This record gives sequence, C-alpha cells and structure tokens, in this order.
Amino acid sequence: MKNKTMIRFSLMIFALILLCGSAAFAQKTACQKKTDNQIVLEIYKAIKVKYARQINHINVIFKDGEVTLQGWVTLETVKMKIEGYAARNKCVKKVVNQLSVGKRLDCDKNTKECGGICIGLNEPCNVCLVDPNAKGCN
Repeated sequence: MKNKTMIRFSLMIFALILLCGSAAFAQKTACQKKTDNQIVLEIYKAIKVKYARQINHINVIFKDGEVTLQGWVTLETVKMKIEGYAARNKCVKKVVNQLSVGKRLDCDKNTKECGGICIGLNEPCNVCLVDPNAKGCN
C-alpha cells in the first residue's frame, strides 16, 4: 500500500513539474514574439489608466527583460505605483526606477528633450510612441 501511495505522490509531483515548466516556456515564448516597443506600449497603457496626465514626462525603455523608467512624477506614491505597473508586465524581469519627484527639465548638451523631460542623446524617446506630437518627436 505504501508503494502505491509513493508512486501516486511521485506522479503528482512529476505532473506539477511538467505543468510549471510548460507554463514558463509558454510565457517565455510569448514574450519572445513581442517587440520591445510592444512591451513599452503595454506598460504605457497600464500607466495611462490612472496617470494619463503624467505620460508625457515618463520615458519607458525596455530591453532584455529590463524596464527603465525615466522622467518625473508629482508624488512619491505615484512613482511607486508606476513602478508597480511596469513590474506587473509578464515580460518584465527587472524595473529600474529613475523617476524623480517634482518637475525637472534641465536639458544640457549631453541630453535631448523627450516630451516634458530630458534624456541621454543615445536613449530612445518612447514618449513618442504614445504622443507623436510631444516635444522631441519628429
């Protein structure tokens, strides 16, 4: 009787491992089929539900499973909520939150304007994906 119980238990564990492995594979495959811009747009869509007025001063960059949030927001709680929206995306492995609290627009010769913020010269201005008429979008 103990042998049958052990066999059943082992089979259940094996089935559970297979199920978890296939779910992780399916998620990885789905993320691999998406472009970085598609994932960025998904994150902007999540942010826009509650913080549409702040979209023009938030730059979202996605690369190799990592999201970088640049720009500024009005409150510390907003900063943390936006980080949470980015982290909830299934394709995101890590979030680097560089958002500051309080308006900032101090572009220098090493930066360029992107919506209502300044970003590095070599960084993409993804604000343009959600608002092609924002400053810095041509």
